[in-house]
Amino acid sequence: CQNKNYEIGLILLKDKRIDINQKNNQDETAFHLCCEYGKKELIEAILVDDRFNVDDLNSKSHEGETPFHFACKNKDHIVVQILMNDKRI
Repeated sequence: CQNKNYEIGLILLKDKRIDINQKNNQDETAFHLCCEYGKKELIEAILVDDRFNVDDLNSKSHEGETPFHFACKNKDHIVVQILMNDKRI
């Protein structure tokens, strides 16, 4: 997500050995980064992935921002709508 290459992200998501809930040194998950960079296809894929920890929907980064904050901060209306349509948020 961070490198804006969603094709690689989709390939990695298909690999069940990948921990999609892993956080980086800023306490951000792949989901945070996808929301920050507007990767709609990856966001939708993560939301339906059985490995995705639902607690990460609202987990806070090192600076206290959730994935929803990232989407709003970047004024990405489509990502905001995807997140608002998910009843878990």
